[in-house]
Amino acid sequence: MLRGGILLFITAFAACSGPPSDVRPFSNDPLSVKQGYMLALGVPDGWPRASAPVIVAVLDNGIDFEHPDLSTRIWVNSNEVPGNGIDDDGDGHVDDVHGWNFLDNDGDVGLSAAELRASDFSHGTKVAGTIGAETNNNQGVASGCPVCTMMILKGRDFLRTGTSVASFAAAIDYAIAHGVRVLNVSDGVRVGSISDELVSELEAAAQRAEQAGILIVASAGNEGSDTVLWPARIPSVLAVAAVDWSGVPASFTNFGREVAVAAPGDYIETTMPGGKYGYFGGTSASAPIVTALAGMLFSEHPDWTPAQVAARIEATAHPAKLESRPDIGSFGAGVVNFGDALAE
Repeated sequence: MLRGGILLFITAFAACSGPPSDVRPFSNDPLSVKQGYMLALGVPDGWPRASAPVIVAVLDNGIDFEHPDLSTRIWVNSNEVPGNGIDDDGDGHVDDVHGWNFLDNDGDVGLSAAELRASDFSHGTKVAGTIGAETNNNQGVASGCPVCTMMILKGRDFLRTGTSVASFAAAIDYAIAHGVRVLNVSDGVRVGSISDELVSELEAAAQRAEQAGILIVASAGNEGSDTVLWPARIPSVLAVAAVDWSGVPASFTNFGREVAVAAPGDYIETTMPGGKYGYFGGTSASAPIVTALAGMLFSEHPDWTPAQVAARIEATAHPAKLESRPDIGSFGAGVVNFGDALAE
């Protein structure tokens, strides 16, 4: 899709005050008609250009991995025998078949019956569907990275206490040990709310990830502030702000010099617990769109470093529409574009 055509398509959504109108189907997934942002970002143009599987870690509050649009896209630790109570692969984690639960220190990374009924526990399932829901399977939604398999690292709100920061670091080390290339963190903590010592621990963990070939993608925050949250503000982390479907910065998004790129952050149709679907919003929704693009780039270029993938994402971004937001001094490279980033 030509850059000019994409910009014209985005402009068509500029006047929408509610959910944008349905678009032409671009996959056989019936809800793709509600995912027009994917056409605006050139997502379908990128699908044919990546085929090698890529492991993406979802650091969140668990996933409904029995969801029909997710069940085939969840990472499986082939060196672990499910349910035998033995650490078969010797990694220090018993029965870690799909990831690890850093809240309860076990391999149960799904959602309990109570969690499936609680809206507070839909977050991880929404993130996962945005990244890698099964695509062209005649049901539900399409996703940005159909070649991504998703490791579940359960424990959202990692960053609230010292113990939680230690768990965040442990989750990164687990991801390093199991071949992850992209780690999505749709979460964050305000500057000044954790000690300098804990900030240093976050930065050290992020540095280990980068050295191991993992790109961390994190949400900038939803406070309408010029101060990006931790860990998104760490230099090696790709910080993601939110725009609406027209490319205008969302009213809620954080911004500032730490922001690398932006992606749509409202009316993102995705998976919900219990086999359902619904809208997702906030920079928590923007980050997994960028994570999906990073996964596609690692699939196309498995030898690239995190810095090379991040540079490609930024170099091919389209300018955001900042005219109506004179309060924003810095907003990164602009809005990501799959078609341009994955172009040969």
